[in-house]
Formats: sequence, C-alpha cells, structure tokens
Amino acid sequence: MVRAFSSVGGGRAAMTESAEQAGPDAADSVATFVEQFRSLKVQAGNPSLNDLARRAGVPRSTVADAFSPQRHRLPRLELVTALVRAFGCPPAEVDRWESAWKRVERTLLGLPPTPARGHSFLPPDVPDFTGRSEEAARLVAEIETRAASTVVISAIDGMAGVGKTTLAVHLGHRLRARFPDGQFFLDLQAHTAGMAPVEPASALHMLLRAWGMATEDIPDTLAERAAAWRSEVADRRVLLVLDNAASADQVCPLLPGTPGSLVLVTSRAGMPGLVGARSLSLDVLPSAEAVDLFAQVLGERADAEPDAVAEAVRLCGGLPLAIRVAAARLHHRSAWTVRDLVRRLAEGRRLTELSTVDGGVATAFAVSYRQLNAEQRRMFRLLGVFPGPSIDALAAAALADLPVDRAEALLEELLDVHLVRQDKVGRYTLHDLLRDYARATAQDKEPADHREAAIHRLLDYYLRVTDRVGDLLAPDRPHVELPLEPWSLAVPVLDDQAAALAWADAERPNLVAALRRAGDLGLDHYLRHIPRNLTKYLMFQCTLDENVAVHQTVIESARRTGDWVTELRSSGNLSVPYRQAGEYRLALTYAERAVALARMFDPRSLGPNLNNLGTVLAVLGDYPLAIAHFQESLAAYAAAGLDTHRSGSAARNLGAVLNIVGRHDEARELLWRAVEMARAAGDEWSEAFALNEFGTAIARLGRRDEAITHLRTALAIGARTGDPRSVAQVRGNLAEVLRQAGRHDEAVTHVRRAMADLRTLRDVSQLADLHHVLGLILHDLGRFQGALAEHRRALHLADPIGDLLEQSHAHRGMALAFDALGEVRSATEHWRLAHEGYAQLGVPLAVEAARRLTAEGERV
Repeated sequence: MVRAFSSVGGGRAAMTESAEQAGPDAADSVATFVEQFRSLKVQAGNPSLNDLARRAGVPRSTVADAFSPQRHRLPRLELVTALVRAFGCPPAEVDRWESAWKRVERTLLGLPPTPARGHSFLPPDVPDFTGRSEEAARLVAEIETRAASTVVISAIDGMAGVGKTTLAVHLGHRLRARFPDGQFFLDLQAHTAGMAPVEPASALHMLLRAWGMATEDIPDTLAERAAAWRSEVADRRVLLVLDNAASADQVCPLLPGTPGSLVLVTSRAGMPGLVGARSLSLDVLPSAEAVDLFAQVLGERADAEPDAVAEAVRLCGGLPLAIRVAAARLHHRSAWTVRDLVRRLAEGRRLTELSTVDGGVATAFAVSYRQLNAEQRRMFRLLGVFPGPSIDALAAAALADLPVDRAEALLEELLDVHLVRQDKVGRYTLHDLLRDYARATAQDKEPADHREAAIHRLLDYYLRVTDRVGDLLAPDRPHVELPLEPWSLAVPVLDDQAAALAWADAERPNLVAALRRAGDLGLDHYLRHIPRNLTKYLMFQCTLDENVAVHQTVIESARRTGDWVTELRSSGNLSVPYRQAGEYRLALTYAERAVALARMFDPRSLGPNLNNLGTVLAVLGDYPLAIAHFQESLAAYAAAGLDTHRSGSAARNLGAVLNIVGRHDEARELLWRAVEMARAAGDEWSEAFALNEFGTAIARLGRRDEAITHLRTALAIGARTGDPRSVAQVRGNLAEVLRQAGRHDEAVTHVRRAMADLRTLRDVSQLADLHHVLGLILHDLGRFQGALAEHRRALHLADPIGDLLEQSHAHRGMALAFDALGEVRSATEHWRLAHEGYAQLGVPLAVEAARRLTAEGERV
C-alpha cells in the first residue's frame, strides 16, 4: 500500500495497489518487504545513498545493505523508520512501515498477526482548513442522528478542485474519536491522471490487509472478499473515506454491513445509485470564506491589500484549489504584491498562472475532460466557443447542430459530472475557470472552420428568434426581408409579448456577447438585422452599457462597410439610452448625426429621428427648439406617407413639452389623439406612454380623479408589457397626483417602488424627479428636514447631468422647506436659483418663483 501526498491539492493522499507496487501492507516476507522498501525509495525521487545516509545519520554501507535484494533478514526497525523519515514521509506513513515490519517479523517467528484495528490511515488534516462550516455541521448532525441505527453514508460530489477530499479528510479527523476501531482512507482513482479506477476486489484486498488479515487468508473472489470485510468490521465502529470514486458499483462492495460506522464518499459526479447515501454537492466558496482561505495560505501579506485579495479570489472563481495555488504561488514570490498577482490573473492566462509542477487547475480539469465520450467532449468544447455566460438547450442545439433533445441530454450529462452548473432550471453555465479551459480546449482540439460554423448557426438562431421578438414587441415596425438560410433546428414558441420579453430577458447578456463576437468576425449582416429586431427592447429594457456595446459595434461595422442607413439607425437608437442616463451631450451628438444621415440617405426615417432629437433638446431645456423639431417630425411623417400611428410618439412628446410650458389645452388635445392612435393600432406600449402624459396634463387642469384613473391604466399596461422605465415614470407621475389629492401614503408607496426600479436602470433624470416628488410629500406631512434632504438628493443627481428643469425643481423644493423652517435667507437664495432656471426654460413656474422671491425680499 503506497501513499503519495500533495500539499497543494489540499492534503489528498492516494492509496494504490499494483502487482509491482502494493505498499508496505502487502509485504508478507523479507523479500516483499525489501521490494516495497526499494519502491518507496524510487517514489521519493530515488535519492542517493549518500543523501540518505546523511539524513538518517547512519553509514552509507548500512543504507546500501538495507535495500539489498539478497537480504535474508529484515533491516533493523530503527533503520527502517529513520529511512522512511528521510524520504520525507509524514508520521502516519512511518507508523504504517513500522506496523508492516512488526507484522512480517511475527510471521517469520511463526506468531499470529496482530490486527490493525484502531490504526488510523487518514492523511494529515489540512492545517489551514477554512470555511465549509455549514456543510460540516450538516454531516455531523446526520451522523449523530443516524449512526446508531445504520451505516451512515455521505456522498460528497462537486467539480474538480472544489475541496471534496479536503472536507472529507477534515471531517474524518474531527470525528475519528467516535470510530475507535479504525479510520481508513482509500483513493479509488476515478479521476487520477494516468491511472485506471481501482477495482472493488483490489480495494477490498487493501482494506483487509490494512485491517490485519494475512495475504494468504484473503479470499479470491469479489463476493468472498466483500463478505470477509463485512464480517471483520461487523459491530465495529470504523470510519471509511472512499475518495475519488467512480460509481456506486465501485463503492457498494466496500460498505460495512452493520450500524455504527461512517462512510464518506467523494466523487466528481453525483451517486444516485448509492442506496441510503445522503448527498452533499459542494459549490465554490462564498467570497468571505474564499478570502479567508487565501489569507490563511498567504499569511500576513494578505492584510495589507484586502481589495486586491477580494479581486484575486474572484478571478479564481472561489474554487479552493485555484485559491490555494494562487496564494501559494504568491507566498513563494516575496517581490510580488497581491495586485501583481491580480494583474497576471486578469491578463487572460489564468490557467497558466494557476498551474504547478504537479499539475494545478488545468490538470484537474483535463482528467474530467478525458473521461467524457466523444459527443460529450464536442459539446464541452463548443460551450467554450459560445460567447455568452449561460445557455439553454435550444441555443446549444443550434451551436452543436443537434436535435434539441440530444443537446439537452448532453448538457445534463455534463451537469452530472460537474463540468457545467445549473443556477436556473433549463439554463446551463460554466465556472469561469472551466470556461477558460473549454475555450482553450476548443482552440486546440476543435477545427477553426467548425468553430466558425458553430457561431454562424448560433447567430442564425438568434436572427430568427429576435425577428419574432421584434414582431411581438413592436407590431408596427416596418417589415424587412431577412437573409435567412434553410433551417431545420428548433426555435422557441413565442405567442405573446410576455413570452417574447421573458426570452429576451434570459438571453440578453448572450445577445450582447454574440453581437460583439459577430463584430470581431466581421459578420456584418447579423449586426445589421439582430439589433434592428431588438430596437424597442434595447431602448427600454437594457442598460446603457449594453446599448453602447451593441450600437457601437453596429456603428463600427456600418462605417466599415459604408452602410449609412444602418449607422443612422444605430446612432439614433444609441442617443436614447444616453439621454435616459443623463449623458445629454452624447445623446445630442448621436441624435444630430442620425438626423443628418436621414436627410442625406433615408428621408422616410427623418420623422422618428427628428422626434428623437426633439426629446434630447427638451431635456436640455431648449423647449422652443424641441417644439420646432416635434412639429417638423410630424410633417416628415406625413410627407413620407406613413400611417398616423407612427407619428404618435412625436405627437405625444410635443404634447408633453406643451404641457411643461403651460399650453395645457393644446397638450391635452394632442395627447388624447396619441392615445387613440395607439389604441387603434393595438400598440399597448405606446398607449401606456400616451396615457401617462395625458394623465399628467389633465391633472394640471384640476381633473385629478380622472388623471388617477388614466395613470393607473398606464401603470397596468406597463406592468403587463414589462417596461420598467415606463412603469417607474408612471409611478412618479401618479405619486404626484396622489399627493395633490392628499393621498400621501399611496404616493409614498409608488415613489419608493419607482426609485428601486430606476436605480438599476441608471435613469438619472427620472430618479431626481422622484426625489423631488418625495420631498414634496414629506413637506405636506410637515417633515421639513426630510423634505430638504430629498430635494438635496434631487439636486445632487441633476447637477452633474445639467438637467435644468430638475435643478430648478430641486431649488424650489428647498426654498419651500427653508421657508417652513423659518430660514429666510436660505429660502431667498433658492427661490432666486429656481427663478433663474424656470425663466431660462420659459415655464410658468417662473412666475411663482418671482412672486415668492419678491415676498422673501420684503421679509429679509
């Protein structure tokens, strides 16, 4: 029985058997003892006799004689133990050689063997064991409640490097006192590089020899050995760690048959066939435990760079093996800082940095990969080609050119062996380090034309599905014939807007990543059509960063190919999220570029692009110019012969600005017309926007109850169509009307919910307005300090983006609060600032501000 110890792997010990190398427990004569002793020397690196003599403190000739195959007597016990220590073996290994020497000596003297019961064959516990307290507590509780009535079997599974063996050995040491009849550790070699899994019969031979049974007494067949093992440990309390198991068939013959014992099984795959076992699937470490492990391995240097340590463990994906390798690597490089390590890990060569002389992370992954069949390997490689973070069976089927049922089966098979994970039902993802390995393996093993064909199929799939999504989310969009290739693979069934939104939400990061990949590969026709299919979704559902990633890629492609129409479309579309995020100058730049290109190349698109430019001018406070652009937009729609519904957005925006500048009757008429146009076209999305503005307009005419009804209808439509921005905007306007009606509790509820939505969407202007509304509510409730704080928050948001209307609202709110608090000078200053802003904008609130400013001046 031979053990090989690896400190980097977390204290794993291997116990293997072969004809040539059975370890000291297989020795039953002087010849076999010396043979195994010589094998140990080879395993230790074959040190010279001089080195061994120096380490053991004995003459060279004595060492040479100990290894002589011509010996007829055992070497002295003191010499054997000294040489085993000289080989660098741990104390447990020294004990095993001492036990073997004594057993052979008793055999030579004709005495019966001494049973090995009570001996511990556990590898050393990891001194820096960290975390896993919850998992350990579960296993200990299981043992305490069930050990008296059954053999407790705990099957620990998880991906390579997740710390299965480390946990099992640690638990073994914690619990060893409860199992005084022996603690055994057996590596079954299911995932040991270059080694075949241990056959159950061989494993039983090792266990029986370790128990103390003489070789000649061990039965020949598997069934007989299993029966002998169960008989030997019957009514005993033993702990059995079966590490690195392949299957339930390999494990079952090794199990004790009577209550009182504990079996810990570790495996990279779950073992549903192991009857009576309680499963524990280990995930990567939570960030706090990962940081603790890194610090334990590195030492005090970790304390000086906590942020860098957190980043390092993030780049290690929380995988214990990776963390240990990274921290140990840094520990041996005193000139490096943790930030140096982070830089190296972030440079796209993580697997190289996380390798060791003995292998490291990539080696552990490679063993799992080699055990896959050809079809599973191909799917794993193609997951490395896939550009996004998660995949479903339909996309995987397109990627691999397989029927969807077969693709799903392969994904499930990879899930079983922890090469993929499943955080949501039906969606599969790779651990970051496994994704790196899959990508590198695909680069090495998958032909380039196969990789390119897989990406083409994936993009064809996205092109087809997004075409359906676009039809459902924007039923009024112009129809465009798509360059679709013949297709025989499955696509999702999308029957309504809710289904379309759910699909797009799930695939959103994949779509962004796939379009970036299309840009890298110069696949321009996908960039022309997929974003066009997703125009409304990108505009209202996606973040600024996602929009920038998509539209900048499209614009670069369009400029490269001279496709001015596609450039103008993406320029106009990109201006919208820039406006929503408060990046008004960038929004203006892209909106003006789109209008210029429309005038030159596509007059039919002039209407929507003038409308878009008008919205940017409106938030910049140039209401006269915004009104002019909206009016020109309506004329351009008519000149192009487009149906009236398409001009509804321009009518709605024009009405909203007319409302702001006090032209309420004109605004009300335009906005109701926009509502009717949207309803006639069956466009609920546009209807919600129009009802929102219409409700706000009639509230200013004093028709609050009617306004609340329309705003609630808009809110219901927005919730149904899944547009978080429109929902948040409606909630803000509804809250203000409810405030005016004295329904403050309802108003606060709507404001709070809208704030929560907008913080994730980075719509700074709307968020500022919500703080302003909340400040007015608190003011009405007499909570003037709270009101002042909310208006200050609104100003803090509005100042950096230069939103003059929201800045003026904030100053007005602060002036009201200071008035109520009796701070006349502060109130006067903010009335002055509010008046300047409102006057510059040309809105009616300037009159109120001027009147209050005059009154404050008389009080000072």
